Amino acid sequence: MQPVPDCREKSYVGSNKLSGRRAVITGGDSGIGRAVAIAYPRQTPNANSASCWNWYMPAEQVRGGREPDLIVGIVGAIAAEFVIDKTRVFIGGLSAGASMAVILGQSYPEIFSAVAAHSGLPRGAACDVKSAFAVMRGNAAVHDRSLERNSSPMRTLVIHGDADGTVHETNGRAITKQAIAAIKKAKVNVSKRRPLSGSVTTKSGRFTEFVDDQGLVVVRELIVSGGTHAWFGGSNLGSFTQDCDLNASNELIRFFLDLPAYDSSRK
Repeated sequence: MQPVPDCREKSYVGSNKLSGRRAVITGGDSGIGRAVAIAYPRQTPNANSASCWNWYMPAEQVRGGREPDLIVGIVGAIAAEFVIDKTRVFIGGLSAGASMAVILGQSYPEIFSAVAAHSGLPRGAACDVKSAFAVMRGNAAVHDRSLERNSSPMRTLVIHGDADGTVHETNGRAITKQAIAAIKKAKVNVSKRRPLSGSVTTKSGRFTEFVDDQGLVVVRELIVSGGTHAWFGGSNLGSFTQDCDLNASNELIRFFLDLPAYDSSRK
């Protein structure tokens, strides 16, 4: 379309009118400027007693696995019913959901444009329940390195807490390394960029991002100080949510739309 419409993804500047208040934000009010379709696939206790995705099973770590195909089928069903920009299909998750998101992004690069892994583990990290618990504690290396070698390059956001007692922080950093290795294997130059001064992310923990030659952020890693095994930015009264400076939901949208991480010094 010419001229290109301004959807305010890069031009939006907040007015601080809601500073100190609580508000329910919808897609039309968020500054994104576009409607967003979100699907929440749910595992069944018949497939996993804890209702978690079976990220540790070798059959589910590859293209064509039952669970990866199920989620890809959900994406296809949504695209068939609604008008969806197929160049902007993203996947993210928490814990086992993050691990499955990594698998899907690296296995179906023609469908997904970016991945967000919150408190998850790298692809091929385990091969059964025993090895899954070992790697979750940070006591084991990635089990299947061949999956790393065969992974497709994928823009990846990693969010992890350094006080996570369920999935050790080393797993988040392993996802970062895995993503960078796949991108470099595709002959893309990747360089580390210094964090933004004054940003919420730098105040909350260690913030690192990697960019290509065009300045596109291909991998962003946010390690949150004091972060536990919970979704950051939620209410402490919720389940698996933690109130903290960093809002994971916001950071997912910013990364997916190639916006900078939130900088509290901007006016």
